[in-house]
Amino acid sequence: MEHDDLRGRIREKLLLGDLPNIFPPTGATARMWIGPGSGLACAACSEIISPAQLESELDLPSGLTVRFHAHCQRIWDEERYRRRRR
Repeated sequence: MEHDDLRGRIREKLLLGDLPNIFPPTGATARMWIGPGSGLACAACSEIISPAQLESELDLPSGLTVRFHAHCQRIWDEERYRRRRR
């Protein structure tokens, strides 16, 4: 997926609530794990994260787990912070 298309998709998912737009307070129990892909879909681009790719897994206090390709997670972070500054 092209970079601009991915950024647009992430913006849309944030707007619709399909991706979390969280900023956990200090002491929150959200945890992030990074490792080989699990073979599950990326929350941002919906493509499979293969074992040969790097996966970021975010476990939220609500019990929700969100998985990203490393580059998708970086764009998700950028877009969350961009929206917060508004």
